[in-house]
Amino acid sequence: MAKPRIFISSTFFDLRQVRADLERFIKEMGYESVRNETGSIPYGKDSKLEEYCYREISGIDILVGIIGGRFGSESQKDNYSVTQAEIKTALEQNKNVYLFIDKNVHSEYETYLINKKSKDIQYRYADDIRIYQFIEELYALPKNNVIFSFETVQDIIQFLREQWAGLLKDLLNQEQKRKEVESLSNKVNELNEVASTLQRYLENVLESVNKDSSVELIKQENKRLKEYHKSQQIRRLTYIDHLIDSHDLTLNEIVDTIKNSESLSQIKNKLNEQSELRNGDEDGSYNCMFEFESLQDINLAREILEMPPIELTEEEKEQIENRADIDTMLKRKFDIERKKLSPTMYKRNSGRSSNKQSN
Repeated sequence: MAKPRIFISSTFFDLRQVRADLERFIKEMGYESVRNETGSIPYGKDSKLEEYCYREISGIDILVGIIGGRFGSESQKDNYSVTQAEIKTALEQNKNVYLFIDKNVHSEYETYLINKKSKDIQYRYADDIRIYQFIEELYALPKNNVIFSFETVQDIIQFLREQWAGLLKDLLNQEQKRKEVESLSNKVNELNEVASTLQRYLENVLESVNKDSSVELIKQENKRLKEYHKSQQIRRLTYIDHLIDSHDLTLNEIVDTIKNSESLSQIKNKLNEQSELRNGDEDGSYNCMFEFESLQDINLAREILEMPPIELTEEEKEQIENRADIDTMLKRKFDIERKKLSPTMYKRNSGRSSNKQSN
């Protein structure tokens, strides 16, 4: 069974015992510890040793970074130490990173922040100012910078034990939610199948009882279902949603108005009358309709209803933003949105257009 691989990154000589104790804890948890002094990292002859450490990070799950008072070996990467470069590599690869800073170093970091412009100051707990510069860089990260100060290795172990228990809990919750969603999806599919079966059953029963009247009833119900599906498509359009939420209109009112109007101004006036009767809104409350995005959604609604797009009058065109080349823009953007909304419908209508041209 695959085990989580935990990379321990720190300077070696000053934190040797901390590294050994951490490895023991990691193995007790049933995980795999990765640290260079135990041969966990395969080295070759073609690159510098530190490069193999950076490559190994791509195959780990978690990096535990420990920052003490020693800078350690210089890296080939931009004035960082090898340990700092390892931590940066893990962060760049979006690994789970836990950072631990020696308590004394962490306390003196506050002194560094106050005096960082001074070149003459000597720090007691850090042998190189680049340690504090790197800590400052870590704190500035927008995410994945869990930083904890420690006094003993037991502080680190206790923190990691709680964090990893939390990760397991989150994983179990996600798995439970996934199963619930999967179960709900299966139930919906079952209901759809039951509904289809009931529909076929009722159609057969009705046809056997009174064929003429049942055929008409089935046609009416199919038409009603078709209209319902069209309405739900229209409901998903951004401007239609805005009319319902912000102007207190019903979906049926909007659909009926679009069906029975021949111009944008006519749609505006009819909807305005609906709001005025209900809420006493003043005329002009639908100026939002004279925006390109609004017109686009209205024409998409008409497309769903199998109606031609609204033809704008010159006066209406002048009210809409981006007046220049509006007809070209309307056709291009309308076609793009129509493809997104209903690819099948678009292909069918495109086929009709090409047939007309060929005739």
